[in-house]
Amino acid sequence: MTISACFIVLNEQDNIQNAVLSVTHVVDEIIIGVDSRTTDNTIQVISDIPTTTPIKTLLFDWQESFSVARNYTKYFATRDWILTLDADEELTDYGRTEIVKASQFVDQAFATMEFDISESGNGSIHLTNIKLFPNTSDWQWIGRVHEQVCYIGIGHPQVKIIEPGWCFIHTGYSTENKLVSKLERNLALLLMEEEATPQLYYHLARTYKGLGNYTLASREAYKALEGNQELSISQRAELIQIVNPQYNI
Repeated sequence: MTISACFIVLNEQDNIQNAVLSVTHVVDEIIIGVDSRTTDNTIQVISDIPTTTPIKTLLFDWQESFSVARNYTKYFATRDWILTLDADEELTDYGRTEIVKASQFVDQAFATMEFDISESGNGSIHLTNIKLFPNTSDWQWIGRVHEQVCYIGIGHPQVKIIEPGWCFIHTGYSTENKLVSKLERNLALLLMEEEATPQLYYHLARTYKGLGNYTLASREAYKALEGNQELSISQRAELIQIVNPQYNI
C-alpha cells in the first residue's frame, strides 16, 4: 500500500523542512497546501528540501476552516492512504515503523500517541485524532477548527490506536507566545460555528481556560456537561475540573 503525506501550512519556513524529512522514507508523495496569506519563505524552503520523494505544492485561499483546507490537499493525493501532519509535527523513528505496518491493513483508520514539547523541554503525551486513513471519498475532514477525520460512508470501519510509543513530536505549543496565538486564533474560529453542540462548548471551555479566562471557561464547561452523552469520559473529567479545580478524578 502507498501513502500520501498531506500538510497545510502558513508561514512555516522554520518548521516545514524537518516535518517533511521526517516522513520522506515512508511515504510515496507529499502534498503541501500553502495558505495564500503566507508572507515568509515557506515556498522557497519547500522547493529546496533535499528529497527524492515527489512534492506537490499548492496555494489555497483561507476559507476560515481548517477542514476546507485539509480536504483541498486531500483532493490532490493519489496514493492509497493519507497521512496527515502539521508543519510543527515530526514523525518519530517508532512512528515510521508503525505507520508502515498500519498501511498494510484495509478499511481501517489509525490514531496515534503524540508528545507535546513545552518551552522548558518537558512535555506531555496525548492521543491524537485519526492521522492515517484510506484515501477514499468516504473519509473527510469535518469542523472549522479542532477538525477531525470522519467516515461519511455506509457502515462503521474500525479505528485503531497505534501504541504504546508516541509516533509524533509536536512543537506547536512549545512557547507561551505560540500557545496564546493559536488559542486566540482557535477562539475566533470556534465563535463562528453555527451549531451549538457539547463538543463546541467543550473546546470553548478549554480555549478560555488556556487564555486565563476562568469565568467563561466555567460557563462553557457547564453548557458542555449538560449534553455529556456526546462527550468521552476523559472530556467530562476535564470539564469537571474546569468547573471545580479542587476536584480530583
